[in-house]
Amino acid sequence: MENIFDGHILNRLDKIIENTAPANPTNGLRYYNTITIVDTPGFLKVDATAETTFYNNGAANVNILGLILTTGQGIGFSGNLGEIDTTKYTYTFVGAGARSLVIIQKLYLDGS
Repeated sequence: MENIFDGHILNRLDKIIENTAPANPTNGLRYYNTITIVDTPGFLKVDATAETTFYNNGAANVNILGLILTTGQGIGFSGNLGEIDTTKYTYTFVGAGARSLVIIQKLYLDGS
């Protein structure tokens, strides 16, 4: 399980969290969250079971896979437990203004 970033990372916070309220209490699902802020065009390739959210926190619009996010807009991608997300999420900035794209991920551990 590895994140591949191509872009300037302004800030990144990784924290391992154990899910204390899984759907099946006998099978604790473990995951960790990452929060990354980027300000240059690039891509994210997950290759893991994950939930990924993109949020435009800047003044410039953000193009993610052809979808334009204006200031304050976001989009999330999730799948079913056990599915591996192999999407290459390409992002670019459109127009003038401050560039700030927040990428939030929930990545499952232990092959969950």
